[in-house]
Amino acid sequence: MHTIELITVDGKTIYRGQHHSVNEAIENAIKANIPLDGINLSFADLHHINLDGVSIKNASFQSANLCGANMSEANFYNCDFSSANLEDACLCYSNFSQCNFKLCEFKEADISMASLKNCAFEGFSAFDLRFHSAFEMQGLTYHHFTKQYPLTSPPTLIQSGDKIVALLENTMVCKGIPHTFEYASIPEKAHEPLVRVIQSIIDLENQNM
Repeated sequence: MHTIELITVDGKTIYRGQHHSVNEAIENAIKANIPLDGINLSFADLHHINLDGVSIKNASFQSANLCGANMSEANFYNCDFSSANLEDACLCYSNFSQCNFKLCEFKEADISMASLKNCAFEGFSAFDLRFHSAFEMQGLTYHHFTKQYPLTSPPTLIQSGDKIVALLENTMVCKGIPHTFEYASIPEKAHEPLVRVIQSIIDLENQNM
């Protein structure tokens, strides 16, 4: 057991105590009804932490290990989860507003009935999420370097061999690289031509490997 101090992103101490782990310190602070707004948990090992029912805003979870975390029925506003490991995390029935999920790992993460509003995603692992199980998607964006693309409805995933293409509203993402097309350029009987376009993009990406 050792002294663990929880600080905000601007360096203020919000909790200090003797604990075996950061998880234990955070969970004790939650039980004591200590607000965790603005907490800085960047690069922290928080695997399997219990954040069920919390309300946190303006916090940083950048590059944190949240593998297997219970983040259900919670509220997160303006939180930075960029590059965090959220594999096998439970985000069910939670509200995420204006959160940064760029370059997160989402394998087996569960967002059933979660509300996602004005959040940013980047990296192909974003498509490991089952967006169709979310309660709502509003104002989401998929980013690639300086460009962003609308992600306001569940993407369609198309597999060709060992390659997977994510089809957004007017963008195809192959190996993490977006390719934008205009609906006006697609004929009414577009199914077969669109498949050929997707395949040509996959072939082009393979040539550039």
